[in-house]
This record gives sequence, C-alpha cells and structure tokens, in this order.
Amino acid sequence: MSTQVPYRLQKLAIQSLLTDKALAIWAMEDLPGELFPSVFMEAFTRGHAELLKAMVLSWPFPYLPLGALISIWKSRKLNNQVDVDQVQKRMLQAILGGLDMLLSQKLGSSRLKLQVLDMRDVHQDFWKVWAENQLEACSSEVRRKTKTEKTLPRVAKKQPLKVMLDLWLSEFGMDPFLIFLLQWVQKREGLVQLECTSLRITSRCFQKITQVLDSLNLDSVQHVDVGRWELSTLAHFAPYLGQMQNLHTLMLSDISMPDIISPEKTEQMISQITSQLMKLHCLQEVYVDSLFFLEGHLDQVLRCLITPLETLRLSYCRLSDSDWNQLPHCPSIRHLKHLALYGLDLTHKLDSLRFLLENISATLTTLHLQVCEIMEVEFLDFLPALSHCSQLTTFSYVRNSMSLATLERLLCHTARLSNLTLEMYSPPEVYNPWDYVHPLRLNHMWEVLKRAVKSFNHPRVVWFCAAHGGISSNWDIYDGRSLNVPPATGTRSGTRAFAICQGYKKEGKKTKGVADTQKAEEKPRLEVESFLSSGSASLFIHSRWKLQVLDLRDMHQDFWIVGLRAMARTWTPDNEHRDQKVDDHMVKVMTELFSKRRALSGLQTCLLSGSGRETFGPPVYKKMEVYEMPFDTFLEAFKMFELNCVQQVEVCHFLGVRDLA
Repeated sequence: MSTQVPYRLQKLAIQSLLTDKALAIWAMEDLPGELFPSVFMEAFTRGHAELLKAMVLSWPFPYLPLGALISIWKSRKLNNQVDVDQVQKRMLQAILGGLDMLLSQKLGSSRLKLQVLDMRDVHQDFWKVWAENQLEACSSEVRRKTKTEKTLPRVAKKQPLKVMLDLWLSEFGMDPFLIFLLQWVQKREGLVQLECTSLRITSRCFQKITQVLDSLNLDSVQHVDVGRWELSTLAHFAPYLGQMQNLHTLMLSDISMPDIISPEKTEQMISQITSQLMKLHCLQEVYVDSLFFLEGHLDQVLRCLITPLETLRLSYCRLSDSDWNQLPHCPSIRHLKHLALYGLDLTHKLDSLRFLLENISATLTTLHLQVCEIMEVEFLDFLPALSHCSQLTTFSYVRNSMSLATLERLLCHTARLSNLTLEMYSPPEVYNPWDYVHPLRLNHMWEVLKRAVKSFNHPRVVWFCAAHGGISSNWDIYDGRSLNVPPATGTRSGTRAFAICQGYKKEGKKTKGVADTQKAEEKPRLEVESFLSSGSASLFIHSRWKLQVLDLRDMHQDFWIVGLRAMARTWTPDNEHRDQKVDDHMVKVMTELFSKRRALSGLQTCLLSGSGRETFGPPVYKKMEVYEMPFDTFLEAFKMFELNCVQQVEVCHFLGVRDLA
C-alpha cells in the first residue's frame, strides 16, 4: 500500500466531518489530539468560523502558531479571487471569540490547555508535519507530555494567555489586522500578556509608539530596529529600551541631529541613552547606520555596554580621530566574531584598525570592509594584521580601489588562512561602476586572478563583482577552478545555483532560501543575479531540463520544510502553471517588486535588463510595492514585464495627479 494512502483517507475523513458543522462542533470534545492540527487547518481553509471557535475551546496543546497558518493560507489564496483581508479578519474574530470564552472560564476546567497564541510567521512545520502526518514520533511525544501534564498539580493562580507577535510601527501606519489584534489585547489587561520578539519602529509619532510600548511585555523583546528619528526621540525611547532585559540585537539607523542644539543638550541626551544601554545584559549584536551624533561619542556608547559583543556593524557614520584611537581598547568588542565597516572614511585610520584586528584576531570570523576609501599604500601595511585572523571564514573588500598587483599580494596573505571559505572583492581597477572596461582587459585580469588562486591549499570561493551600466557581472573562482566567468569570454559557465537547476527533475524551483535568508551576506543575491544574467545559461538546456518556473517569492516553504523526498510525488507549483504549455527553452521567473529607494535593486535591475532572455522570459510580478521611485524609472520598469499577471499594487510618495492620470 502506498505511504500516501493513510494520509488521503484521513483527509477524506476530515472533509466528510466538516460537511456537517453541527456534528463537527459536537465531535470536538472527543477528537484525538493528533487530529486537531489537520482539522483546524481544513476548517480555516474552508472558512468555518464557528468550528474554529469551538476548536480553540478544546485545543489540546499549550501552543497555537496561528501566524504561521495564516501565512500558509495567504500564499495559497493570492492567486484566487478572494478578499484575503476580510476572510482573515473574520477567522481571527472567531478564534478570539473562543479565547474570550476560555479566559472567562473557571479554573477548575480540565480543558484549559492553551497558553500561547503565536501570531508570528514561525514554526510552519507545526502545521505541515501534522497535516502531512509525516512525523509519528512528534505525536507520540505530544501525547506523552499531555499525560504528564495531567498528573501535575493545578496552579493556584491562573496565568495570563500569551500573545506573541512581531511588530513594525511604520510611518505609513500599521496593518489593520494588527491594529484589531492590539485593541483586543489592550481591552483584556491582566488576562492577556502581549509579547513581541522583534520590534521595528520607523514612525515619528511618539505618542502612538508609547501606546503600543505600554501594552508590551518589554522583557520579551529580543530584536529592536529603530530609525528615521531625531536624537531627542531616541532619548525619549531610551527608558523603554532599558527595560528590554533580554534584548539580543539592537539596530539604530538614520538618527539625525536638530539644526539648532547646544552642546550641553546633546551631551545630556547622549548620557540619557547610554545610561539605559548599561542595563542590556544580553546584548550581542549592534548595527548602527548613519548616526550623526556618534562622532566623538563612539567610545562612550561602546564602553557603557556590560557584556562583550559578538557583532558590530558601523555604516556611513562620521567618526573622529579620537573615536578610532580608542576603538581598539574598548572592552566590549574584545571578543568580536563579526565586524562590518561600510561607507567609513578609513584614510589614515588603518593603524587603529590594525590594532583592533590584532586584539580580536582569536575570535573574528567575519570581516567586511566596503566603500571605505582605503589608500592602497596603507592597505599593504594592513595585510600582516589580516593574516593573524586565523579564525576568519568570510572576508569582503568590495568597492575599494585596488590595483591588480595589490590584489595578488592580498590573495597570497589570505591563502594562509585555513578557515577562510569566502572572499569578496571588486575586480582590480574596475571599482567605479560607471567606467567602461574593454572585454579583453577583463579577460586578462581574469587569467591573472586564476593563476593567483591556484596556490590555495584548501577549497574556497573567491567572488568578484563589477557593475557596468547598471548590470552586474559576477565572477566566481572555486579552489582555482572557474565556476562563473565574464560573459565576454563566451565560454561555458555556471555557479552553484546552476548546479542545482541543471539536473533538477521537478517543474518548479524555490530559491528564496538562497536569495534572502542570509541578510548579512551579499553572495546569495549575487548568485541569483549571476544565474539570471549569464548569457551562456542556454548551454545547459538539454533533454534533462525540467525546470519551468523559477519562483523567487517567499512562498511554498513546505517544499523545503517537509523535505524533497516526502514531496517528490505530491508537490506541484501554483495551479496556474499546471496546465500551461511552456516553451522548452524558456523559464518563467516569478518574483515580487519591492522598492523603498530611489532606484531598483541589483536583482530587480538584472531581472528587467533582458540579460539571459534567451533562457528566461520576462519576469512575472504578482505583487508590487513601490515607494520613493522617480516616475520615469517606474514607467520604464512597467514596460518590461507582463502587466496582466499583476494582482496587487501599492505605490506611494512619487505619483502626482498628472502621473496618476
């Protein structure tokens, strides 16, 4: 008997049960616990609000990952003519109605199991494993825990229900769905405890911000990202920040200074901020970007941190000579694992950086020095300090001026680092993205660099990226062997992304995990760009080629989570592709257009450029969100993809009445 038969029989039984709503509600009392997730998913998909309300009352587990279920459901409904927001709100109202009944019940009820309602998009495997019935050990473990819980004495005091979510308080307003949920929580103070693991704030209305912060359990916040504020707003936020005792990651960006402010007032506000940073005993990662008050105060900010940092990123901040001189001696960065410096002026500052690397060489694993205006003469003196970083695994030196001879010397130094697996550089003498470089010159540099890396004593990836006319040309060397060569050579090429696609047997491939999950690294994005832009991709089209859809959206995570082996016989791409006849030599690229800057990203530019068009058709955009983009750029992009496939569009901040017409 096929392994799929029991699952199909169970699914048919669940569908049969849900045809009679009254019977289904009555059966919830005796429904086995291991069937609850599958029945709950089916009821949510069908929109059975009353059944969901009844199921919440009898939910047999302490944890309900509702946010993950909503995310799965949304991904399946995007292609249907369904008002997703209205259906989602109706389902949430029903579930919260069931929770209201739970919260009003007496302590003696034996049915009170639910302790956490998780509205974050995490733990999707909870639904997929249960729904697919793939993991019998999980169900037995849950049953064992349930029996154990029954033997425990009852708690004298009723614990509040925890509602977990990730919040983004944006200047464009909050999601109506989250507003409705927050209002429900605030009306049940004492019965419901609101917890937030990731908090992002870009709103400038501090009154609305405090209303949300006052309702949060600040101890639950682990990740904070705030920006687009003035220094005074950050100072007012600091007391809330000091209460986040479990904060792990702090990101500060675009903190500006008032036009007129006295030095005394500035010092007072900075002292107010640092006094609260001293209370963050779990802080491990600090990312600062465009902090205009940091000049002359970097040492003061870093020295107030109690615990040693693992990650420090400084981007586009103006620092004084005293900041650089004191940085190597700061106790909180003595054990750094990841150091990233972007857009800093390191001219005549490399002595301080060299001392810093010597102090953290025993622990440093990742080093990024990008757009740092480092003089080539100074950089040569810096190389010995780099050679001492024995634990280094990733080194990035992109968009810095460097000759071919200097790069060869650099590669000789990095060759001694046995743990180094990834190096990223701009091609020598090609660091200006608007300079034209003759293909023959590129080929010459390519041959020299290939010879330079042949002395590597262990496998590694050396990545070179240059932009010409807005289109990226990415080179990749692996242990002295070419994986991706400049298109000008016309030779056969392919990155590791090609290796995945070439022999793949299914009709669809999801690459979101490759392109977006490692935010701190640029290489995954560059691999996708290189895969799409390489003119020789068509050389891999042969009789084994089955790929029809390259999906870059954050959808169908079950393809990866449940596992390729389990999904091999049952998974298919979106319904819209099942009956389409696709050209044997054309792959459809599906993605989402999201831009909040003045220009398209490198990947979007690559998609719209037409490179690789003999293999990949025009990109298919289902969803578009565009902010702060010149209308001419927006209009030009519109001409390059299929408009009849767009299902959701959100534009803001650049359309006037004439443009909209």
